[in-house]
Amino acid sequence: MKPLFIFLLVLVSQPVLAADDSLLSGEMMNYIGFGAIVFTLILFVIVMLVLLRTFKVMTKIILGP
Repeated sequence: MKPLFIFLLVLVSQPVLAADDSLLSGEMMNYIGFGAIVFTLILFVIVMLVLLRTFKVMTKIILGP
């Protein structure tokens, strides 16, 4: 159990020890993160609209004309 805890601790601490020599600036990383969030929200809305349409069709089939 103790080796597993030490392994997890080392795994979690790796990003803290990473050097800040990224090719992307902090502002660009913010834009990428914002774009990913917006894309996820748009995808979520599309999925909700498809589910709504599916429920409407199923309701018409189950209840009849």
